[in-house]
Amino acid sequence: ERALAAALAVVGANEALNRRRSATWGFRLEVGVGAAAGQIVVGRIGPAERSELGVLGDPINVAARLVARAAPGEALLTASVYTRLASAVRADMLGRSAVRGRDGELDIYRIAVLEERT
Repeated sequence: ERALAAALAVVGANEALNRRRSATWGFRLEVGVGAAAGQIVVGRIGPAERSELGVLGDPINVAARLVARAAPGEALLTASVYTRLASAVRADMLGRSAVRGRDGELDIYRIAVLEERT
């Protein structure tokens, strides 16, 4: 829930920035969000003198593919994420779709409203 709320906050902050600056800049920054759940590995990658923090795993690939598909201001979720957040999020199912780098198809949902938690 917190990760998705943070992602949606980024989308909202980007929209606020666009309202303030797009006329001055002459363009808009566009942001979409993708969320997937599952096991990942986090750690240092590369030789010690040039290593950097890396995150690997199927959910990373899937989330990146969803980001690439997301329209500006849109948040796309896999069914596993939507199932975990169903009490806090209302979403529309977009359908089943193949994701490059992965076998099979995934159910993909688009966030409609983030409900306030009490």
